[in-house]
Amino acid sequence: MKRAPRSSASARPRARSGLARTAAWEHFITNDRARRVALAGLVLVTRLPLLVRADFVSYDGTYYINQAKALLHGSLGGGAFPIGYPLLIAPVLAIVRDGVLAAALVSLAASIGSVLVFEAICRRRLSPALSLFAALILAFTPLFMRVSVLSVSESAYTFWVLLAFLELDRRPWASGLSIGMAAATRPEALAIAGVLGAAAIYRSIRRQAYATRRALAAFALCFVVVYGASVAAMSAAHGRFTPLSRAGAMRSIELPWQFRERMIAFEGKEKLQAAIERDQPEFHRSESYAQGAVSIVASLARHLMVLVPALAVVGAVTYRGVFALALVPLVFIPLFTEVRGQSRWLVPYLPPLIYYAVLTAGQIHPERIRRWVLLAMGVLALASLGVNRGVFSSGVENEFRPTRDVARRFAGRVAAGDLVGDRKPYFAFYSGAQYAEIPAAPYNETIAYMDERGVRYLALNEKTIDRLRPALRPLVYDAAAVRGELRYRQIVHEDTGDLIYERTGDADSLALRRLTEPQEGDLTPSWSPDGRRLAFRRYVPGGEAAVCVVDRDGGNLRELVRTSRERDPLAWSPDGARVVYTARIEDNFELVAIDVATGRTTRIASTHAHEWSPSYARLDGRLVFCSDRGDEPAAWMLVPGEIDPRRISPARTVADLASVSPSGKRAAWVDIEGRLILWNLESNEGVGVYEPRGVISPASWSADERMVVVEAYDWGAAHLYLVDSNDGRALLLTHSRSGEGMPSWSPDGDEIAAVTARGGPPSVWIYSNLKPFLDRLNETYDVWVLKRPEQLRTPPPKGLRRVIAN
Repeated sequence: MKRAPRSSASARPRARSGLARTAAWEHFITNDRARRVALAGLVLVTRLPLLVRADFVSYDGTYYINQAKALLHGSLGGGAFPIGYPLLIAPVLAIVRDGVLAAALVSLAASIGSVLVFEAICRRRLSPALSLFAALILAFTPLFMRVSVLSVSESAYTFWVLLAFLELDRRPWASGLSIGMAAATRPEALAIAGVLGAAAIYRSIRRQAYATRRALAAFALCFVVVYGASVAAMSAAHGRFTPLSRAGAMRSIELPWQFRERMIAFEGKEKLQAAIERDQPEFHRSESYAQGAVSIVASLARHLMVLVPALAVVGAVTYRGVFALALVPLVFIPLFTEVRGQSRWLVPYLPPLIYYAVLTAGQIHPERIRRWVLLAMGVLALASLGVNRGVFSSGVENEFRPTRDVARRFAGRVAAGDLVGDRKPYFAFYSGAQYAEIPAAPYNETIAYMDERGVRYLALNEKTIDRLRPALRPLVYDAAAVRGELRYRQIVHEDTGDLIYERTGDADSLALRRLTEPQEGDLTPSWSPDGRRLAFRRYVPGGEAAVCVVDRDGGNLRELVRTSRERDPLAWSPDGARVVYTARIEDNFELVAIDVATGRTTRIASTHAHEWSPSYARLDGRLVFCSDRGDEPAAWMLVPGEIDPRRISPARTVADLASVSPSGKRAAWVDIEGRLILWNLESNEGVGVYEPRGVISPASWSADERMVVVEAYDWGAAHLYLVDSNDGRALLLTHSRSGEGMPSWSPDGDEIAAVTARGGPPSVWIYSNLKPFLDRLNETYDVWVLKRPEQLRTPPPKGLRRVIAN
């Protein structure tokens, strides 16, 4: 008995299910509504995780959002950018009340619209399947995904450009409105508007049709109305006619970066600018353009994985079409944009490149090769997600997330209209204050500018100050500078590196009076014990110096004796009859005393050792000085009535620039590292002062011996520092870039005589009104600064100290 043949009925369900899937796919791919809903849903779902993570505003976003807030309150806001993107944010902001979220939602909606419009553009020359394929490549390009959820204008700009091309032939007026909105969002659209207008004029001439001319007029009129409104808004906000938001950008790429910073007037600015221009390499626009073009091509190749740009070039040349005009701004961008690592502005040029690449691939024959090329494009699009994943976490903004959190906690202190000075706007934005950019200028001019403008808070971040505003480094790294800044007081310090200062309303009240006007220079002033006169060393022609005296008011200046040129202090005897100075005699440094009345000189001691840095105790006549008569340079003291001095600095230590307090109970010197040592001669104990370093003058004592003033070299110049003699806390007293040094504190404690080169050769000046600085140093509150990198410590120039480390 034969077995009946096996029925094929079991295979029929599988065949029918395959046919059903094919039919469902064909129905989906040909159903415009279903396809677009699915595409929009896919774009939205894939962006939601990015939207949750993109909770930080971009640098440009702070301006966009603040301008949108201004628009909600009926003001144009005076923003730095065109009004198109803020105009979209404003109505969303009125609903969600969160500026960052509102801007991100606008970008998200624009990205969804861009994908849908791009798919519709592709449908004109591509099959539904290839159109969907091209739209998916755009949707999942990492760079496009990134800007889809940021507070940046590229997503909205891309949407308006694509919509303009979609509507160009069907509704020219709508195309004009769209390209007008694109130009009101980013000025690059003006190039597209220009070539579109030129193309429309050409077509009108060729066709000689009334309808074509009417369409051209509608396009032009709608563009002019929209962009004209944008120009009017920018001009009204800026108070001057502003046809372009970035006027002068073409020249900016050839300028040194320092000239692109916000600068204010300060003494020596012209000289500094001339030095910058002199050191700047010669600019060649052709080379700059070539480098920019190569960088653009390389960036596009990386984000579109090479194959797409290569095929796009073939497609644009072979199939042409008006959509190629969307790439026109790429020709001009190297003229206006300096390539600095950012690539988000390339987003608007992704759609036309993808379009022409898919168009080229779709025309390849035979079909087998075409499928392999399309498969390769899909695989490379997926690979781009891995290769370019860095765009999801890149951006300088991410470095300032801690600043955002600090600003949010600080927001309760901010009142309406408060100005916050910073180099980046993040703290001001998140604290709800108005942003005031810190200008590029020397320290004192910068602080004075912010104070005069009424900037209430300074938000100093280690990253921005160290990199972009180095003049303010002292307020980040130097506690003495923080204490010495009377105009702003530190009120907040964070481990994140954020420091907040509040305006005090006080002025930098240090008063200066010039005492001498030399031809070559005056050095080392020293007050007489009665405070009526000063002795100083004046450089005279012939390589010599003269020891001179002058009254406190600058009168009765007379020369006492000629001697060698030395940067060494003078010391008055307690009775005011003699001045002791250091002189080079037969290649030896010796202490010499001159009788002020008779001009007769005598040597204090005659040894083979070098001796320098004399200092008298006014109450008991002790003479402290430095000598290398022992094993190493040390501080020594000669007591009245004794013949031999005794060493006061500890054994096996080096001492330079010694001085003694008025009572004779305390002394000070500088160790081999340039640190000030404050020594109690009764207890034989001392305090080391770690800030400032680089001390280059003897300490001069206040009348009550609670403070000393020294000259120290730091931040590129010599400055005067007040130092608490008990605990070593220091305060930076002066900020002049010309430097101040060799201080001497008056016996009454009211004034300090010092040398500065303000407005000419070094001369003696009197510094008064010290009380506010003494009060600040005496305050119990402490300050907090970041640990200073060693590379920010500039050693003093050679020759300012007698003893230095090898």
